[in-house]
Amino acid sequence: MPTLSPRWQRYWIMTRFALIALASLGLYGIVVRPVLFKQSVAPYYINLADALLHGRVDLVDPEPDYDLIRFDGKWYVAHQPLPSVVMLPFVLLQGKEHASDIAVSVLISGFSIALCDVVLRLVAPDVNGIKRGALVAFFGFGTPQMYMGGLGTVWFMGQTMATLLMWGFIWAVVCRRAGWAGIALGLVALTRLSIVPGAMVFALGWWWLLPEASRSAWLQQALRFLIPIVLAGGILAGYNGVRFGNIFDNGYDYLNDSESIQQRRLEHGTFSPAFFLENLYVATIKPARSVRLDCLGGATRLDNCGWLSPDPIGMGLLWTCPLLLLGWWAGNTRQTWLIALAIGLVMLPALLYHNTGSMQFGYRFIVDALPLWMILLAWSARRIPLAIIAPLVLYSAFLHLWATRWLHTLIFLNRFTDTL
Repeated sequence: MPTLSPRWQRYWIMTRFALIALASLGLYGIVVRPVLFKQSVAPYYINLADALLHGRVDLVDPEPDYDLIRFDGKWYVAHQPLPSVVMLPFVLLQGKEHASDIAVSVLISGFSIALCDVVLRLVAPDVNGIKRGALVAFFGFGTPQMYMGGLGTVWFMGQTMATLLMWGFIWAVVCRRAGWAGIALGLVALTRLSIVPGAMVFALGWWWLLPEASRSAWLQQALRFLIPIVLAGGILAGYNGVRFGNIFDNGYDYLNDSESIQQRRLEHGTFSPAFFLENLYVATIKPARSVRLDCLGGATRLDNCGWLSPDPIGMGLLWTCPLLLLGWWAGNTRQTWLIALAIGLVMLPALLYHNTGSMQFGYRFIVDALPLWMILLAWSARRIPLAIIAPLVLYSAFLHLWATRWLHTLIFLNRFTDTL
């Protein structure tokens, strides 16, 4: 490609971003076309948006009420509130009954894929364009991002929105825009709080490791970075105080979930080392299983794919996203070890969590760390032939496109709460 002036470079970046976003939106729309403008089975962000428009934070007679918080006779959404703020204009214009969290989730995913391309071009400009395009396709269509972006629900939408914000956060960190990085991570905190510690380590470590950065400049950046995050923490504290009368109480002790999961939480707590080995097994090497849907209480064989069927409790990345494992060939540098540490910190809450993440295909909590992991994968792609990358991308994309239909039908049967 010929050298362009800075002005035309900006135009090219904007055009490329728009084309990738539109193409991704079109593909997602085709995959979930029958329900694109409908509500998911757990449209709690829509319900909370409607409550906010009426000056309250509790939900009135929610249906369903699974995985909601029951406190002092009122129902509350357990997850962080920013996705409901994003849903506000849609609820205001279309009404609570007609606003679609699935359509908004698809919109979020389209922009997320386009931002993935921007960030990978920034952090790995020397990677072959075909390889980079394959990695962008892998992120959008070969990971749990695919079905999470196409199915909505309170569980999936919060994660996909946090992923979109994480791409913006990484861009700001690499470009040394400390204030913008702080704003992006503050928004992440208002969407999915567990990501924040690992992301903070990445940002502060990245700036500290830059050889041209003086310590005084680093301190100034750190302060500009931290102020928006502290403000976001104050908003969450106030939100907790309004709901539960305690700024440190997030309400998870009052979750209305299945008896089996409630028992695990009551016995060991929401987060505990007792769950670590189980979660690590599910995340890494747990295989599929041979089972019919009627074993889960349904009536139709939706998961009939011969003798091998997915396990809704979760399956290891070794079987569903093997390309991710090649990310650890990124080389032995300080930046590589920094990102590996950040990934570990982002994933640690999920690995200690009392629930594996079901209902899912593969291991959906990996999406929390996926933007950071994609950087390692892009650096590894310098060493890995396209002949290895391309088949693995196609394999995972086929699996997750199929899984989107499988999970959509399974979830919309709405008979899965006892297995969660």
